Amino acid sequence: MPGLTLIKLGGSLITDKTRAESPRREVVERLAGEIARAASGLAGRLIVGHGSGSVADLLPK
Repeated sequence: MPGLTLIKLGGSLITDKTRAESPRREVVERLAGEIARAASGLAGRLIVGHGSGSVADLLPK
């Protein structure tokens, strides 16, 4: 029976937390490729989630 795989990318990994709303595009693109290669051999579903990083952390300040 196929399973479910969940990958959560931390917000501090995919954004620059020193600047508001600033994705680290090169990191996101690299991770997307790595996840795609790894997922090609998976049976079942894959869910990729992410943290809020610089979007949420700078708002309260």
